[in-house]
Amino acid sequence: MRVEPSRISFNRLAVIWFSALTVVTIAALCAWFVVTVRAGSRPMAGDWVGICQDGKPFLLLKLTPATNGYTGSISLGNAKITSPPSATNGSCTVNDPASPEHAMKIARAWMAGETLTLDSDRGQEYEMRLTGNDTAKLRFIATNRDESWFALRRAGR
Repeated sequence: MRVEPSRISFNRLAVIWFSALTVVTIAALCAWFVVTVRAGSRPMAGDWVGICQDGKPFLLLKLTPATNGYTGSISLGNAKITSPPSATNGSCTVNDPASPEHAMKIARAWMAGETLTLDSDRGQEYEMRLTGNDTAKLRFIATNRDESWFALRRAGR
């Protein structure tokens, strides 16, 4: 007895092909939508500027949403801290303003409650908290100034 191999018709092959293609397309659209919605709900995303009391920028911070938190860069100017370590609000004067050319990559950024913690690629840690839609405060961790918070504002606003 001879068994003839089953043949798949062109129509059946087309249905299988388009069904698989549809499933893959829907999965890709769902993944894109989830990432886009999560990124859009990241209130700290954007360009931030820290201005000293002399009106010059001591800090430029760029935060871009990513699936695991934020990516971006941070640039620090040459500033003299004029507030005592125990001051609630930090004050400073700028010798050389922060510039994008001297920005450090943010190695990690993660949320813990209301606080975003940032690690630069040079090892310095920072904490940031929103104080309004376009205002925030930032402090330097593990320095003698770690109790002072410095005011930030979203650039362009």
